[in-house]
Amino acid sequence: VDKLLVRAVDVQGMPMDAALANVISTLVDTDGKYPRDQSKVKKVEKKETRNYDDCTTTMSSEYQAAVMWYLMMDFPYVPKRWLKRWCAEKNFHFIPTHAYITTEITKPGFKANKSKRHSAEYATCPEFEEELAEFKRRAAEVERERLEEEEKKRLEDEAEEKGIGVECGCCYCDAPIQHMC
Repeated sequence: VDKLLVRAVDVQGMPMDAALANVISTLVDTDGKYPRDQSKVKKVEKKETRNYDDCTTTMSSEYQAAVMWYLMMDFPYVPKRWLKRWCAEKNFHFIPTHAYITTEITKPGFKANKSKRHSAEYATCPEFEEELAEFKRRAAEVERERLEEEEKKRLEDEAEEKGIGVECGCCYCDAPIQHMC
């Protein structure tokens, strides 16, 4: 117990009461058997997280085929050669490529290929499925934020229209009651 207290106070810099609570908690958790038997301690493996926005690594051919298939389905009227070129620019990483294509097709002057849709065999791989899940999670988060902003704007407009706003204490503007703390 003395060694634990010394380590907590001197090495970790804890106040004495916090160190004592920590030592008691440690002893209670181990049923008085300290140090713990390391063979019984569950080791939690950290899952390696991947930076989906990083385009520096080269992806497998299965992954590249899956990305092309999905992009051809998502952007059916964009010429395939453009999709390939844009994929090559982003090293066939799905999320950055999808974001790039989305911005490119919204620029003025973009001409879509309306007469021809793509045909390709379905392709997938575990890496792509993982990145696709992350893409869908991000898209859902963006959609949720957009809906929250629309709801906030609707409440402000409604309060202004009906004259039921409450004066804010910090900026003295009228705001809906739901926005007051």
